[in-house]
This record gives sequence, structure tokens and C-alpha cells, in this order.
Amino acid sequence: MNSKLLLFLLLPVLTFSQTSPAGVLTSAACKLWIDAGDLNGDGNYGNNPAVNSAVTTWSDKSANANNLTQATASAKPTYSTIGGFSAVKFDNTGANMNYMDATTQAMLTPGTMYFVLYMVDAGDGANCLFDRNSSGNTSVRYAQWSSTNQLGFTKYATADYVSTLASTYNANVIVSYLKTGASNNLDIAINNASLNLTVGSANPGLPLYTLGKNNTSDGMNGFVLEILAYNVALNAAQKLIVDNYLSAKYSGISILTDYYAGDTPGNGNYDFEVGGVGTDASGNNAGAASSITGGLEAVQSTAMGNGEYLIYGHPSGVNSLNTADVGGMSAGASKARWDRIWYFDWTHVGGSNETVNLTFDLSDAGLSGTPAIPLTNYKLLYRAGLSGNWTEVMSASSLTGDRITFNGLAWNTQGDGYYTIGTLNNAVSPLPIDLADFKVEICGTQICIDWSTASEKNTAYFLIEKSKDAQTWNTIGKVTAAGNSNAKINYSLIDENSVEGTLYYRLTTVDLDMKQSSAPLKQVFVSTRENDVHIFPNPSNNVFTIICNAYSFSELNLQLVSSSGDDLKNIPIKNIDTHKISIDLSDFPRGSYYLIIQSDNGGSVAKKKLILR
Repeated sequence: MNSKLLLFLLLPVLTFSQTSPAGVLTSAACKLWIDAGDLNGDGNYGNNPAVNSAVTTWSDKSANANNLTQATASAKPTYSTIGGFSAVKFDNTGANMNYMDATTQAMLTPGTMYFVLYMVDAGDGANCLFDRNSSGNTSVRYAQWSSTNQLGFTKYATADYVSTLASTYNANVIVSYLKTGASNNLDIAINNASLNLTVGSANPGLPLYTLGKNNTSDGMNGFVLEILAYNVALNAAQKLIVDNYLSAKYSGISILTDYYAGDTPGNGNYDFEVGGVGTDASGNNAGAASSITGGLEAVQSTAMGNGEYLIYGHPSGVNSLNTADVGGMSAGASKARWDRIWYFDWTHVGGSNETVNLTFDLSDAGLSGTPAIPLTNYKLLYRAGLSGNWTEVMSASSLTGDRITFNGLAWNTQGDGYYTIGTLNNAVSPLPIDLADFKVEICGTQICIDWSTASEKNTAYFLIEKSKDAQTWNTIGKVTAAGNSNAKINYSLIDENSVEGTLYYRLTTVDLDMKQSSAPLKQVFVSTRENDVHIFPNPSNNVFTIICNAYSFSELNLQLVSSSGDDLKNIPIKNIDTHKISIDLSDFPRGSYYLIIQSDNGGSVAKKKLILR
């Protein structure tokens, strides 16, 4: 009997609205946001390809779909790591010329560009970043070719403009370029140390075209960790917040205006999704509200004075309900708090006591649940250190959908320290139903859908829907919920009607009052082609032969992992002639292993179990 081999790619599809980092602006202004830690832009930092994999697509996280792409095999950069961080490596030594093109190309006038880089050397003497090499157009350069160890800017057919900012090699740096639309000035900065450079013309601005080279030989030799490109000239307050976001994220890159101390080891390394609000010394405001970042929004209630800021961040990976660490909270029938904690760093200069309104947005954090009155059950919690009892700062001011707001937190109410949200009665006024473990996986010839809740209040049922385009949905299952519970409850459903192609799954929680909330979407890719991947003999004493009819092995990467998931070996593929290769595992102990087969753009092709006897 023939059986279908189901190959899959499982990706969370984020439904929340952060399309520009640090709480600064949105996708309307942020035209490109690429992050090597999240190469495919799905919000999952744990599914990047194997090191040394060729990068065909570097996905844009700004919601503008402005991906960077490279189809030519010899020109593709590679996924890599440097200093413990993910990076895309551009090698332009010898005959190599690695580069990528933006899907939507534009001259940004005005514009702002940020790069987090680790440059190896001056390369061929230029180290082009973004470039549009045509008459009268421009190039931003980490090393200006006419002075190879200084940052610069080229306007083709006009002049090369060299700054006095030294290029730094073999270290992570933050480089930015800012161009206003009305002047011939260009502001260049490295690690927040800036220089104003007169470039001879107000136009054409910053080129969002080709990353890594011009059309001759001026390439880039180094690692790119993250890039931001805006179609506005960020003001000084916005730039300061973005600089602090990047500095915190990349192990505290030293910057001149470091206004955030939460990223230090002594303060717990609260360096994930850093954002903030504030006003610079000249009165430039970063905005009345930060866009939601990690489930928290800050809005200036009493305007901040010149030079005053609130910058905050949280650790990565914590997103559940905590019923144990609730010391100091008032008596309650079912005390709990959100496990995610933010470090607040206030900068106060003087004058009036600036205040902010804080909103905890559950769906933005990837959670599901509907808060309920009374408001007095919800508490803004504070403590000065990483542990100890909590202080209840205030009760919630309002509830709107899944958003819980606390109004009028003054900078000097508690000051710097650790903040989160708690409830005195999670059964009556719940915090999020934690659906972080909502899973969609291939199970033989079926799709297995599993999820759990940490707690429930008046939950009626769950709807499971399926779509081929994430727009038109069909309900495939309805599962009755427990209703009310403070214990973890597991649920599951089988979809027996899988079809070839990309499928999206949506899980919606429906309460007794018919309020609905949805978990982040899940996406699977299903292939029903028979014998796409075949391994024999299996079990084997040492040598396994792999046949993959659907791909040439020039398009694949192989990685061996232990049965517990630990990376063991990247397997090089040599002497590619056909769709068949052999691998020798004679140096490994007897036991079970997994072979992960990926396409060269990072997509999963198969995960096969190997038994070495």
C-alpha cells in the first residue's frame, strides 16, 4: 500500500501590530526592518537555517513585504553567527561578490537608515552598504574608497564625501545615516557619535536598492545583524530611543547617550523589545505614544520635559501566568501575575513630574484572553530588585477589549525598577489565557492540532479554522472548553483533510458572553509527493544513503541533531552529481539521531529519524 510522505514547514504567523522596533513609528514610515535573528520574519527566533546556509530571501518585518533577495547561487550571502548573534555574512574577497536587492526600491528623501554591523576589514576598499549605482545617485559606505577607514557617502558623477568618523573593525557597531529632504546635510553616526556632512545636494537621498555592492567591484566584507530604513528623518528623541533599543539588544554596544540600564547583567539583562517615549534636549518629542512593544504601550500623560525619557524592556522567552511569585499582593481569592516583567529606566531632569499611561495589550504579546471587571482586581505591580515582594502601585483605570490601562504613573511614584500586571482574582478578572503552546504539526497523513490553557473563566468553546490564503476561513472543528479552571488543560483536534500546499490554522476562544479572541496563526506546508526523501539502510552500522527526488542536493543543507534536539553536526555536501548522497556516522555513538534537511533559503524539507546500531 502506498503512503503519503508529508513534509512540512511550521511557522507562527504573528498577528500583532509591531512593525517598527523600539516603539518608534509604524510600517507607514519604517519601510524596511530585517533582523538576522529572525531571518524569515515570522517572529520565531528559534527556526533559522543551519550555519553556512546560503540566503536567498531575507524577510522584511515591517509589514511592507520589502524582502531582500538574491537568486544567483554564487552571489548569495550566508547565514552565520558572530559573537553569539545571528548575522548574514557578505564575502567580497577574491572572486566573490555577495549582495541582495530590495523588493521595493526607493530613494529615501527624507530618510533614515540604521545598520548593526560587524565588519572584518576594509575589503576591496569600499564596503558599500545600500547603493544605487547610476548617474547622479548615491551610496552609503562603511569605508569610503578614497579613505578606506572612514565612513562616507558617494553621489555618483558628482563627488565622494568622506567623514572624519573612523570605521571600526572586528566589533559590533551601530551606524546610521539621516537625510532631511530640504537641505544638503547628511548626518552620519557610529555608536551614536554623529557628524554632519555637507554632500552638495538636497537630492536624491538615501538609496534603498542593493545591499552589499555597487555595479563594479565596491563590495562589502563583513556581517550584517540588523537594518532599519525609514522614509522620514527621525528626530533626535526618536533616534535616541532606536539607538538604545539596538545597544541593549546587541550586548550593550557602547553609545554616547545610553539611557537604559536594564540591559546590564546586574539588572537581569532585560534587553528584549526595548522601547520608550521621551523628549530630547532641544524639545523634539519621540511621540505621545510608543507603538506597542512586547505587549506594553506607554503614552505621555503629563508631557516630558526636555531631556526626559522612559525606556523599558523585558527578557525574552517569558510569557505565561505566575501564581507563585505574588508576595506582597493584597489578599485575593486567586492571585496571579503575568510572568513577563519590564524594567523601567526613567530619566528626569526637573520641573513638573511627568506621567505616563501604561496599557498592557494581551494580543500584541501573542496571548489570548478577555479581561473583566472589577477594575480593582487588576494591579500595577512594582519591585526594586529582581526578587522580593511586590508593591501594588495602583488599580487599573479602564478595560477596552484585551487592553488593560493604568493612568497617571508619575516618574517618582516608584522610580526605576521592575513592573508587571497582577490580578487579585484570576477566576473573576483573568489575565491572559496562555496559548503559547498552540501547535500545528504533521502526524503521518494528518494534521495534529494541540493547545492548552493555563486558566479559564467562562470559556464556552474553541473554534479551529483553516485557510489556504489566511483570508478566507473554514471552520473544521468546535471543541467544548472547561469553562472555569485555574489548572492547565490540554486540548487537541485532528484535521484528516490535508491538501498539498500552504495551509493556515486559526484558534479562536469564545466566551459565554460570545466575546472572541484568537491566538497567533500557525502555518504548515504540506507536500504529498511520494518518495521525496528516502534513506537506506535504516538502521545502519555507519553509512546512510539519502535520495531526494524533489531537490538537487546543491539546493539543500543537512544538519544532524541528537534525539533530544541538540545540534551535533552540519554535514557538508560535496561532489554533487545526482539526487543521491551518502553520509558516514561511524564516529558517533550507537543510538537514535535526527537528520534535518533544509532548502538553501532556510525552508524545512524533511526531518528523518536515523538509527545507528
